Amino acid sequence: MKTLRIHSLPLLCLAASLWLGVKPLPAQTFFENNGHTPRALGLGGAHLVAAPDPWAAAWNPAALAALREAQLVINPNFDYRVSTLGVAGFWPQTGGWGLTLMRLPLGAQQVDRLSLAWGKSPASFFSLGLAVHGNRFVRSSEADHATFTFGVLLHPLGGRVPVSYEQAAAQNFNAPTSPYRFALGLQAGDLSSNEKLVKSYYKASLAARLGKRLPSVFITEEWRRREASTQLGLSFIVFKHLALFSGVQDLHEPRFACGATLMNENHAFDFVYSAKERRVIGGLSLRLGSSPAMRMQRHFARGKEFAKAKDYRAALHEFRQYRVYESDNRKNAELLAELEARVGREDRRVAELMAEADSYEGKHEYISAALSYLQVLKLDRRHHGARLRLERLERHIDIYATQLYRRGVQAFEDG
Repeated sequence: MKTLRIHSLPLLCLAASLWLGVKPLPAQTFFENNGHTPRALGLGGAHLVAAPDPWAAAWNPAALAALREAQLVINPNFDYRVSTLGVAGFWPQTGGWGLTLMRLPLGAQQVDRLSLAWGKSPASFFSLGLAVHGNRFVRSSEADHATFTFGVLLHPLGGRVPVSYEQAAAQNFNAPTSPYRFALGLQAGDLSSNEKLVKSYYKASLAARLGKRLPSVFITEEWRRREASTQLGLSFIVFKHLALFSGVQDLHEPRFACGATLMNENHAFDFVYSAKERRVIGGLSLRLGSSPAMRMQRHFARGKEFAKAKDYRAALHEFRQYRVYESDNRKNAELLAELEARVGREDRRVAELMAEADSYEGKHEYISAALSYLQVLKLDRRHHGARLRLERLERHIDIYATQLYRRGVQAFEDG
C-alpha cells in the first residue's frame, strides 16, 4: 500500500504527459459525447449510475457522492494512446471530488476537456453534484469555453449499499455494478450561455441492483438536439475477480458493446469490445490509499477509544463517519442516538456554565469565572469560546492574585 502511494504521483505525471501528446480521436466514434472510456462503451452509455469513479466528474457529478475511496483511472483510445485520465477522492464530511482530462468529439470537432466536479449526499435518499468543464477546441479558432453539468440522484431505498453488503456479494474494487439498490438520476449537461459552441443535453437514468448475486440493470434516456436515444446496460459479478457487462445504444439503430472487468482489492482492468468499430478498448483503475473496509474499521476503533475516554463529541463524530460506510447497522444507529442524547445534555450544561461564567466576569469574580470555563472544557474539549475567554482572564487573574497577596501581607504586618 505504501508503494502505491509513493509511485502514484509519478504515474499521474507520466500519464498526463502522454495525454498532452495524443492525436485527435478518429472521426467515427461509438458515442458522440461519451468519449472512449470502457465503462461508457460497455454499458451502452447507460453508465451514469454505475460504479462511481473519476469519470463521474465528466458525465454525472452526483455519482461522486457514492465514492468511498481515492481512485486513479487511465484509458486509451482506439489508437492505443492515453486519451483520458482522472483522479477522484472522498471525504465523509465534504463528499466526493473528481478531476478528469480527456479528448473527445463534439460533432465535427475534437475538444480537450478538463472537468472538476463535486458530489454529496445531503440525505440518505438523494445526492446532488456539480461539474465545471473547461473546453479547448483542437485545431479551431474558437475560443476556450466553459460549460457546467448538474446532476441529481434519488435513491429512495437508502444510500450506497453498505460495505458489508458488497463483501457478501463477493464484490471487489470498482466492480461495474450499481452502488444503489435502486436509483433515479436526472442530469443537465454542458449548460452554457453560448449554445453555438457546445450543445446542451439532458438525461434521465434508472439503475436497479436486483440482489447481492444478481445483475445490475441500467437504463438511460438522452435528449440532444431535439432527438432522443435510449441506452441500456447490464452487469453482473461472475465471481470475486471477474465481472461481465454489456450495453446497447439507440434501439432504432442498435449499437452493441460488451466487456469484462478483472479486479482485485486495489486494481481493476476493463476490456470492452465495440461491435461498430470491431476493436477492443481497455482501461486501468487503481485504488489510492485505504479501502472502504479499512476506513470503516478505523473510524469504529477511534469511536470506541473516544467513548471509553468519555469524549462523547469526538466519539459521535467518528461513529457518524462510520455510518457513511455502514448505513444499515442497527447497533451503530442505536449508539448514535445515545451519543446524540449525551451530547445534547452536555450542550445544555455548557450553555448554563457559559452564562454563569459571564455573570462572574461582570462581578469581577475572575477565579470563579475561570473555574466555570474549565468545566466547560471538561465537557467540550474543543469549545473555542471558553478557551478564548480563559486566555483573556489570565491577565485579570494575575492582577487579582497579586492584589490578594498584597492584602494578606498587609494584614499580617498590621497584626
